[in-house]
Amino acid sequence: MSQPLKEQLSPHDFLIRASQLVNGPRSQTHGDYRDQHQKCAALWSAYLGQPITAEDVALMLALMKVSRMRMGSYNRDHYDDAAAYIGIAGALAQDG
Repeated sequence: MSQPLKEQLSPHDFLIRASQLVNGPRSQTHGDYRDQHQKCAALWSAYLGQPITAEDVALMLALMKVSRMRMGSYNRDHYDDAAAYIGIAGALAQDG
């Protein structure tokens, strides 16, 4: 029995999906990305006893997704989320 063909996605497709995640349902459930990453940074800073920025949070979450990409089989969600976290990190980096 033949396997169904996988949908071939372009880099643009992944970036569009990442944008939809950041600006769509997740912003409704998780709140504003700036507020969320700043709150997480404050918690991680307290836990680690050293300052962590909101940008650091986004970059480390992207790295977590990269780690997951290396485990098991292909999962589009990891790539979508990593692209979204990198976009968030870029936006947060502009805030200084």
